[in-house]
Amino acid sequence: MTPAPLRNFSMILFACVFCAGPCRGAEGGAGTTTVEIRTVESAGTAGADVAITATATVEVKGAPSIEEAPAEAPAAAPATEGAPAEATGEPAAPALPPVLKVKNEFIYFEVNTGPAETGRFSIETVRGDPSTAMDDGKILIYGRPRPWTSFTTVRVDGEDYVFGGASQRRAGRGGRYGGISAAPAVVDGGAAVEMKCGVGGLVVTQRLELAGGAASGLTDSVRVTYTVENPGLVARRAGLRVLLDTLLGSNDGAPFRVGERDVTVETRLAGDDVPEYWVAFDSLENPGVVARGTLRGEGLTPPDEVVFANWGKAADRLFDLPYEEGRSFLREGEEEMDSATALLWREREIAPGGSLRFATMYGIDYLNVVGDVLVVGANPRLGRWATAKNQVRTRTLYAYVGNAADFPLSDVRVSLEAPKGVRLSEGETAERRLKTLAPGEERAVGWRVEPEPFGEGERKLKISARSAEVEPVTLTTSVTLLSPPGIDASLEAPRELTVVDGKRYGPSNPFEIRLVCRNRGESPIDNLEVALSLPEGLVFPGSNRPVQSFPRLDGRETLVFAWKVIATGERSGILKYNVLITSDSTESRSITRTVRVPPMPTKIEWLGVPREAAPGVIFPAEVFVSSARKLKGASFSVRFNPEVLQAIRVSQGTAFVEGGTASAWREPRIDNEAGVVSGIEGSRGAAPFTGNGSLAIVHFTTAKPGWSGVMAVELALTDERGEAMEFLLENAEIAVKKP
Repeated sequence: MTPAPLRNFSMILFACVFCAGPCRGAEGGAGTTTVEIRTVESAGTAGADVAITATATVEVKGAPSIEEAPAEAPAAAPATEGAPAEATGEPAAPALPPVLKVKNEFIYFEVNTGPAETGRFSIETVRGDPSTAMDDGKILIYGRPRPWTSFTTVRVDGEDYVFGGASQRRAGRGGRYGGISAAPAVVDGGAAVEMKCGVGGLVVTQRLELAGGAASGLTDSVRVTYTVENPGLVARRAGLRVLLDTLLGSNDGAPFRVGERDVTVETRLAGDDVPEYWVAFDSLENPGVVARGTLRGEGLTPPDEVVFANWGKAADRLFDLPYEEGRSFLREGEEEMDSATALLWREREIAPGGSLRFATMYGIDYLNVVGDVLVVGANPRLGRWATAKNQVRTRTLYAYVGNAADFPLSDVRVSLEAPKGVRLSEGETAERRLKTLAPGEERAVGWRVEPEPFGEGERKLKISARSAEVEPVTLTTSVTLLSPPGIDASLEAPRELTVVDGKRYGPSNPFEIRLVCRNRGESPIDNLEVALSLPEGLVFPGSNRPVQSFPRLDGRETLVFAWKVIATGERSGILKYNVLITSDSTESRSITRTVRVPPMPTKIEWLGVPREAAPGVIFPAEVFVSSARKLKGASFSVRFNPEVLQAIRVSQGTAFVEGGTASAWREPRIDNEAGVVSGIEGSRGAAPFTGNGSLAIVHFTTAKPGWSGVMAVELALTDERGEAMEFLLENAEIAVKKP
């Protein structure tokens, strides 16, 4: 948008000073001071005066810096005709709060802190393209002295709400507003500015941050992100419109370059016609500042529609724009161009507790221009392209061709020579014929190109142009092909376990298996998945999953996956386990390792015997076998102190239950006078028993106070061959005390 049209005599006096952007007293640089002359416009009617405030800011080279631009006084009300202004007796208006500014050496953005138009933003260059001073200190999105002309609308269930603080100005005036729940604030160590608003029962977060350009590799752009959250219990629908009051330095009429089209009149693009990006510059011969709006790419949300129109039409409407194909960017009743860009995301559902994210990017672009008569320009760098098998995608390289002479150029041909590692997409031709270029005419030519899989290194593409009247001109543009990804993987796990105290495996059980994955290439690995397969005798704890995944492992990065694994003792010896590594970007890989698990000794112990009890307590005492291997039969007797304990009955243990059916059982003999239970026997049928289970359960009651052992005696275990088995035996004891 251009500054407001001439309104009164005082504005006419200042127009030659301010319409072309900020005045600069000296060239900026590290450690230098740049003086900006800024105007402050009152929020009043067309007859409002303009106050002037001089501010000084220090440019900081390198990392982002945060500034609070000085507070500005609102414009004074117009004086009554014929009376001196100082005689009005009006008290001075309070100063407005500062705007928030985040900047680096290339670009900066400002966010309005209110009270009016809170959250609205502007974008300007600092140095812009480091190779030229022509784009230093230029406006990209209008916003002086305080951002207000660009604004965002949130549509909730068909109702439109303007994001941020209310306004009495044209942009969003009369709209419905929500409440600001968190004022604009610098976050993430100075890298971004965020604020929150509640609109229609939803919570909307606006975030502006400096970001890397899609092609340049420099932090020369601003990413604008909106996150819409539904904290309610029912589904809602939400959409978004972002109006950008675009401006190139002082030029509000520069064409938008969308693909091979020059957009100089109202244009609407929707669906698949929404481009990856658009650029804008004054002229090919003298491009000055070059702006780039990036709509598609990593971390961005392509809009459903993009409308290039005059700012007034978009400012007067909150969401939808009546489309007038071919209408100029002139505002009605005015004589200057006033372009704007509206990005629209149509309503979509947000589940209860869910959220939607909308993101776009705007910043600086670059042109390398050659030629005096036949002029050719192209971006000097195409960026960094991944080369994994799933990441090879088509991009369009545009060259801009112009005639700087005062006579036509005929038989104009433009060609692209692709180097090894880069190829023209299927159906694309290397040479384009433009036939005739009229004096001053500019045309865009595009080629669809893509990297060849698994290429790497710096590559240069050669663009040549010629006509019948002039010598050929040539320029090059470069691209970096990222080396293909590859997985370097290693397993970290114990090679063997030991038996500790005859009871458990050590040094720890569960033990840990760690898989260290490193991406040795520069291209990322997408959808990395690792699966651990265990043999019999090794199991996962209940909380562990055999399959783990990671969405994206960037180049040269390392990631560690870990599992907890339990050795059960059911199998011993050299146990093999396997890890399968798969991804969308690499070939599958399998790693097999072993762990030596010694046999756990078969152990017999008593479970359920209390250490202490009062007289008259009944308890079951379980003769429990652990780590049994192919147990076929068992026989034993039990001894106890009959003055302290009395046996009530004996029941069969679980080790002698097969398929839910108990094996033959003969009741043991209980002699409470002698303190003996004898004839406890059990045997398996067809299948021997392996694992853990009880041999028998002896039910006792405590009698008189005293001490008693609970001991299995004459214990014999036999295996499937009828041979005696070795085991460890741990008996129990109980003290009966008076209550």
